[in-house]
Amino acid sequence: MDDKVRASVEAMRADAGEWSSAAREVGQAHSLVKNLMLNEEQFSMLLDHIIGPTYEQVRQALESLLESAAAEFDKVGMALRMSAETYEREDAEGAHGLRRAGG
Repeated sequence: MDDKVRASVEAMRADAGEWSSAAREVGQAHSLVKNLMLNEEQFSMLLDHIIGPTYEQVRQALESLLESAAAEFDKVGMALRMSAETYEREDAEGAHGLRRAGG
């Protein structure tokens, strides 16, 4: 395998690990937000009509965004891993073809 291709494949795998790590971290944040439920009774009587509904809307939006981000980060990591595997496989197949051709 060419040194540039090898370096690119290694870089893809390293990047894939970073994206997967980010996906896990965002997934943990998603779990925290998902379980961060406060009902209107937990807010003061004066503010529950103002903050209560707004809090839940913000919490739900944040939960949804974090869930989507974790899924997308994981997809990026998987795509990078698959690309690295494809480069390696195609490089090996090309080298094998050259050897069979006498190159």
